[in-house]
Amino acid sequence: MFRVQFLFYFMFRYGENDLCLSQYEFKLIEGLCEFWKKFETITSILSGETYSTVNLACVFRSELQSSLEEDDKDIPEIAELKNNMRKNFDNRFPMSELVCIGALLDPRCQNLVDVKEFLTKNGTTAFDLVKKWTKGIQFEKSLPKTKGNDLNLVEELVEKHSSLRYVKQTLMSENDVDREIFFLLSLAGNAKVDSIRNFWKIYSKQMPILSVLAKKILCIPMTSTPSERNFSIAGLIVNLRRSKLLPSNVDKILFIHNNYDFVKKIALQSFKLDNFQL
Repeated sequence: MFRVQFLFYFMFRYGENDLCLSQYEFKLIEGLCEFWKKFETITSILSGETYSTVNLACVFRSELQSSLEEDDKDIPEIAELKNNMRKNFDNRFPMSELVCIGALLDPRCQNLVDVKEFLTKNGTTAFDLVKKWTKGIQFEKSLPKTKGNDLNLVEELVEKHSSLRYVKQTLMSENDVDREIFFLLSLAGNAKVDSIRNFWKIYSKQMPILSVLAKKILCIPMTSTPSERNFSIAGLIVNLRRSKLLPSNVDKILFIHNNYDFVKKIALQSFKLDNFQL
């Protein structure tokens, strides 16, 4: 603040006072910076690509919508800005089934007002919506392992080559789905969730069917920022001197760029292993 005042003093002293901001203009800039700070923070979080964002979309949507509500303290310009943004908010950030199902897969977000309003508006319930999204999902059924010593050779071979033993894709039963959905919805506000990834890692055995749905839904990025980053990086890779790169090679270079630390670690381990064998 002192530096700004110091700058204004010199501008006024040397006849550049027409370039100085008025008190009202300065207040307007401060108000705009404060208003956009929340949008910047939420946009930065939703633009991440190393964690799930679809489960956070609904709660952030609710927060942004509340920040657009009228306030008696707002100066006219900011009040007009909020009004214009409210008109297009539902088009810019729609409350879709994907956003709703993402919230329902996170016990922290199941009781959000926007979730309940969406369900009421569409004439459905949380249970029915989750069940709708589980239809057609197949999961790998884990079969108990048996010890070869406990079986004679014939029984062991019969089990090994039996079609029942190698059924890997099994459609879920209605009772299993219902039980898992009831269990998930019962956790609303009761489960401690430090991260949604750890939550589903812990509860995957209790909800094997819904864990498959969670893997399919929670990996979806909520913004196009990650893909736009890839396009920007690809634009630097494919230049005039490297215009004949094969698409497969571009994909490999992009993969190495985006996973450099992991690739470096694997390459280092491989190098140490080869040297040890030599």
